[in-house]
Amino acid sequence: MLNFNGTLVELNSGSHQNLRIEEAKPDYGFARNCTSIPVTFDELTSAAQELPISFMYDEHEQLCPVVLFGLPATGNLLVSTTGLWRAAYIPQALQRYPFIPNLDQPAKIYLDETSRALNFTTGELLVDAEGVLQPRANDELQFSQHYAERLAQTRLMAEQLKQLDLLSPLKCDGNNIDFPALYSIDEAKLKKLSDAALPGLFHSGALQLAYLQLASQDHLPGLIHTANRQLALNADKATNKPEPLPRRAEQIIQRPALKARIVDTPPIISVDDQQEILRKQEIAKKLSDEANRLAQVHKQRYTQSLTETPIVPEIPEPLDTLINTKKPLQWRWALGASAGAVIFTVYFLTGSKNTTAPSTPSPTPPTASSPALTDPFSTAMIRIAPGTFEMGSTDGDKDEKPIQQNHISPAFELAKTEVTQGQWVSVMGHLPEKLAFKQCGDNCPVENISWNDAHEFINELNRITGKSYRLPSEAEWEYACRAGKNQRYCGGNNPDELAWYNTQTPHPVALKQANAWGLYDMSGNVWEWVDDCYHTRATQGDRKETCDTRVLRGGSWSNDEDTPRAANRYKRSAKERVNNNGLRLARTLP
Repeated sequence: MLNFNGTLVELNSGSHQNLRIEEAKPDYGFARNCTSIPVTFDELTSAAQELPISFMYDEHEQLCPVVLFGLPATGNLLVSTTGLWRAAYIPQALQRYPFIPNLDQPAKIYLDETSRALNFTTGELLVDAEGVLQPRANDELQFSQHYAERLAQTRLMAEQLKQLDLLSPLKCDGNNIDFPALYSIDEAKLKKLSDAALPGLFHSGALQLAYLQLASQDHLPGLIHTANRQLALNADKATNKPEPLPRRAEQIIQRPALKARIVDTPPIISVDDQQEILRKQEIAKKLSDEANRLAQVHKQRYTQSLTETPIVPEIPEPLDTLINTKKPLQWRWALGASAGAVIFTVYFLTGSKNTTAPSTPSPTPPTASSPALTDPFSTAMIRIAPGTFEMGSTDGDKDEKPIQQNHISPAFELAKTEVTQGQWVSVMGHLPEKLAFKQCGDNCPVENISWNDAHEFINELNRITGKSYRLPSEAEWEYACRAGKNQRYCGGNNPDELAWYNTQTPHPVALKQANAWGLYDMSGNVWEWVDDCYHTRATQGDRKETCDTRVLRGGSWSNDEDTPRAANRYKRSAKERVNNNGLRLARTLP
């Protein structure tokens, strides 16, 4: 589905040592041959506002919604001759170029090695001289994995629609173009759907997908019109016919067109116009990101407050009334908007598969047939590969000795930053009762929490997401801190570059330099609880639930220069709350 101009290769820590990326203005010329791309459920609304969406089978015979940019004979109709993208909506997978997600290998990083943005001299480092992936490369790896996960959830929605026989071959009345490999929702079958089938579609999100796909079909005639015009121009050029004179402006306004403002012939765009288009695209992306963030925060807060006031939204108008209207364009968008509003209201505000909220939240995690609720940490985790390291030190405290060689396996994930106040609220619905530095803000690490508080937070997060977050073991923590090197602190030997220490308060996360694996504030800011019981000698992992004394690592804002060392260990009661205690999440990989 993703056909682009370039050479796709896996990022290799051997052959790509010292590889850098220097990004200038976006150039989407690489996507000229890309006529469709999978669309994930979190992109559906933005895509449907400008472009037609349909369903197709991939090379693995999996059904997936795709957004259409053109026809095979015309190529991508949204890419201008200068490489600009002519729509506000840009698919997430294309925004990451020269990185290209590989859905068959999401745990690897793939890039177009012919891209002019890649070099070995200037720009942001991707792989250092020792072959260690740098923060930007790790970010792309996390995106690839998260993108594959979201697409898998979207495919589940499409599969539900297929099982109910709601799909038919795509057609566009009044056009002679055939779409043998594309499918659309059959409106007649959707109207006849039994009441028993609706709740399953409603709660999984598949019903919203169906209505948005139907609404997006209003853009199909404009796409076909532009494609036919482009084919005619190509034929004229092939026979050396002169191009027709341009029509008057009022005639151009009257012809059907995509909302993406695709024109018949590529215009000459001035530098000022290019900058304005890029500015508008940037603003649209920021607005979309902020809307997603607010929806996530509101959803988590309402999930936490289920026991206070059950909210049961009302549908203002029967669906039949909307369906039977004589204006198909208006009813489709009205129906899509109504369905979206109802779905987001009920699904996010109640967090339940019942129309009436239960008296207490259900502890049952989401099932495989229904996408889990939005995970506030899914894009904030770093994959830590298995490996061996030397744990402890010879010049530290007694409980750091002797140095032990530990092997970490299997791979796991560790959060880029300590859990922040904002992230805590998104899960728990409120800040910790004893939080000492509330004025520090959402991006500051949550503090004054006990080991028991940390586990209460993790249990709620796992209930919401259906995933397996946890605290790291002590060995995992030090392994990730050292990031393949043997340095005094987590990321180097200069604490001023890496750690907040000897200050009056904690600080917002990720302001200091990250270590080689892209992890911030492993040294300093707040102590981080790990899962182990404390022993006078560090162990590979002792996670007994009965012991009272637990281990903290990393040092804090209130300690001296020696404390945030990579090997330093500290202990406290699992019940103890101190204003420099925080946590960092780990996650067991499936």
